[in-house]
Amino acid sequence: MAELVVRGGDWSALTRNVDRPRHAAIEAAAALRGRRATLPPALVIRAILTWLPALVPLDLRTYARIHFTRHARQTHDMLRAWAGVAGPGGQAAALRELADELALALEQSTHG
Repeated sequence: MAELVVRGGDWSALTRNVDRPRHAAIEAAAALRGRRATLPPALVIRAILTWLPALVPLDLRTYARIHFTRHARQTHDMLRAWAGVAGPGGQAAALRELADELALALEQSTHG
């Protein structure tokens, strides 16, 4: 859900932009488990994110925005650690990019 924080808590923007977090999840699994993860295609993830708020008995969009923004520093540290396990180079490009964008969002929220 780092992407949700990067997108300013905008669930619709998250739903439209699932490629980077999907690739980051694949990279994290490869770094931690030593093998590539199998994730649903982006189209399926978009569909899940579109329909999920209607299926849960709470305002999921608001809850996720508040919860994951509150824990964004912890999420950032976790992304950095996973990228570190992956090692240097392009094996964790999406993880590093997402961590960088999350750091920028955290900095902006602190100073803005």
